[in-house]
Amino acid sequence: MFIEVLNIPSGTTVDEIDDLFCHMNIIDSIHVNEITHRGGQAVAWVELRCSQAGANAISERLDGRYFKGHPVSTYTALFLY
Repeated sequence: MFIEVLNIPSGTTVDEIDDLFCHMNIIDSIHVNEITHRGGQAVAWVELRCSQAGANAISERLDGRYFKGHPVSTYTALFLY
């Protein structure tokens, strides 16, 4: 399962996203990409080894949480294209 993390500041590192997820041992990978058309923002994709229900629960827990002074928005992706 993938969780998309939006509204994170530009320059955010993989290690900082890992900290946001409290170093969960179910994380397979983390990718952080700058959003060029939305200056100063980035998006992170976190791949988890868990069920849809588990990913939804994690996403709901993190949604709206403040990270580096910004309230993040999280969403559980059903698929990537």
